[in-house]
Amino acid sequence: MEQLRVGNESYGFHRLDPAAARLPYTLRILLENVLRNRGEEEVEAVSGWVADAEPSQEISFHPARVLLQDFTGVPAVVDLAAMRDAMRDQGGDPKAINPQIPAELVIDHSVQVDEFASQLAIERNVERGAGEPADAGTGMGAVQTGRASRRGPGRPPACRSAHGPRGRSPSAGTGRPDSPCGRR
Repeated sequence: MEQLRVGNESYGFHRLDPAAARLPYTLRILLENVLRNRGEEEVEAVSGWVADAEPSQEISFHPARVLLQDFTGVPAVVDLAAMRDAMRDQGGDPKAINPQIPAELVIDHSVQVDEFASQLAIERNVERGAGEPADAGTGMGAVQTGRASRRGPGRPPACRSAHGPRGRSPSAGTGRPDSPCGRR
């Protein structure tokens, strides 16, 4: 593992062999991922990729984080809460229930119109909508490997996936490409 110095901090990273330059960019991302997380067999399977060959081996991908948009993310937060309740009811520690991969709930589309065609419509609808993300965010904030964010005024949806990239793995001192998975 090589070292990259940024300011006063140093990060370890896996440099790809120059022969990897022949691989499509997405496979280079996968190769770095299996170098960091998997065994030699998977590294060889990715680095020896042949474009017209049938896939012969399953390759594991471990994303840096999972992005959950509100439509699919809120049910996931509800499921986590239910699992934590069940753990507590059985005498266990509810804090033990956490996603294995950091999860980020991005609240963007939860809009409900309570009032329209009046001068107060915008104020009342925005006022009501302000509580919804807080509720979901509270649920996500209880998860050690999760967090919630809301698209603010003037921040387009395309910016939200870039909001808060982590850039380093949970094991401090190891740098890695941000590889969020999820639907925007």
